Amino acid sequence: MTDNRRWNAYYKQGGDFKKPNVALIQNKLIDVLGSIGSMNHVDLGCGTGYLTRQFAQYNCYGQGIDSSPEAVRRARLLGRSTLYTYQTQDVTDPTLSVWQNPIDLLTCCQVYRFIEDKEQLVTNISTSLSTSGLFVLVDPHRKRADQNSHRDIYPSREDYKIISSTFKPVHHEQDEYYDYRFLAPS
Repeated sequence: MTDNRRWNAYYKQGGDFKKPNVALIQNKLIDVLGSIGSMNHVDLGCGTGYLTRQFAQYNCYGQGIDSSPEAVRRARLLGRSTLYTYQTQDVTDPTLSVWQNPIDLLTCCQVYRFIEDKEQLVTNISTSLSTSGLFVLVDPHRKRADQNSHRDIYPSREDYKIISSTFKPVHHEQDEYYDYRFLAPS
């Protein structure tokens, strides 16, 4: 489980992460899946709920999960809908209710590198992702990691090996800041 004190303090001070290119994600999902409406979407490490709210615009039923109660509190203040909910949970917990139903779309934006038990998370995702589902992993790309003195905050090649042993790549793209990996069950 992640140290919530750090994240609660960050969100209480009004912090938020750089937003991913949602149009890039949505367009690629439409290319790959044909449509993204009416999907069961789970946003791991939802923070203030930005991606959860964006996919609700396509009638995706969303569940935003974050380990920080403060982030979830802010997400709930920023929007309410019958299409999505927010929960404060540890995403590595295999008994979490979100893992009990098939997931069509799972997003994990800027979170994977902070998960301590990556193997358990990948197991949870692989057992819950529907056979036609997609796992979209978004992290700062390696080029930025190589330019940054804080390389330890970026996923390592070993971290990605855990994913590649379970998922196959469908598409990979970069913008100026992020690596967007679209993955399907192997």
